[in-house]
Amino acid sequence: MLVCVSGGSDSVALLTLLSDTSSVFSFSLGVAHVNYGLRGEQSEEEANYVSHLSKELRLPYHYYPVTEEEFKNTKGTGLEEKARNLRRSFFLQLCRDYDYSLIALGHTRDDLVETFLFNLIRGTSPDGIAELMPRVTKKESIVRPLLSFDKKSLITLLNQKHITYFTDTTNLESHCSRNKIRNQVIPVLEEINPSMGKSLLRFKEILTIETEYLAEQTRQVLVSCETREKEGQIVINQEDFLLLTLAIQTRVIREIRFRLTDNRCDFYFFQIKSIVLGIIDNKKFSYKDKWMRIFCLDDCIVFEKA
Repeated sequence: MLVCVSGGSDSVALLTLLSDTSSVFSFSLGVAHVNYGLRGEQSEEEANYVSHLSKELRLPYHYYPVTEEEFKNTKGTGLEEKARNLRRSFFLQLCRDYDYSLIALGHTRDDLVETFLFNLIRGTSPDGIAELMPRVTKKESIVRPLLSFDKKSLITLLNQKHITYFTDTTNLESHCSRNKIRNQVIPVLEEINPSMGKSLLRFKEILTIETEYLAEQTRQVLVSCETREKEGQIVINQEDFLLLTLAIQTRVIREIRFRLTDNRCDFYFFQIKSIVLGIIDNKKFSYKDKWMRIFCLDDCIVFEKA
């Protein structure tokens, strides 16, 4: 198992807990650290500390110092997305090179609550909320063992064991949206309901159960409605489509778009709803964007990859 350690309390606690239990459950560990070099000396101190901790635990240490040029050329709309893409590529490459079967991340309940609120404010769909930070991401072999723990309990554990950790001082600043949620919004919500975090996660669990059911219904509907499928094109029966509920109609369109383009991004509810209404109102309806084309023909709805 590859443990991703930044040097902060969450990831150091993750490494500590996994190291303490590895002999009991018979699994081996390796440590990965990415140094983005964004905080000068503190970044170097954290990298040195994680290296020292790995040696102390007698674990393999994998270090990636990101260059300014690499950061500049990495895809992403901001620092956070670029950093996420860089470390994701690094971790997956380590799994291929050293045969790690799992990647362990130190996300906690606090991280999940922050991300929940951040995405909710941005207008994320129920599916988007339901799919946030799953405990296991099978496709990328990612596990998040600490989602049931909050940061305070992990810091208490480290203090009891006299284990050092670093605090990212930029997290204490409130100039970016996520930090405002962490430092200003969540404390107010916890004043209203001290169990706010648990309540939000329970709501997420309900959404997960319901969206899984709707996703299965959508797959079954596509099997019954689909008249033919070929490379870059899916055709379904228009009459069958019109008999569906609006909830399933919108999901059918999203699922077809994903099958054609392998992309769920940049496809918003207002677009999907306008497509559904267009199909209902006009037998000669057509739609086109940079990803796909939709048009009605001979009592069928044709979806084509652009």
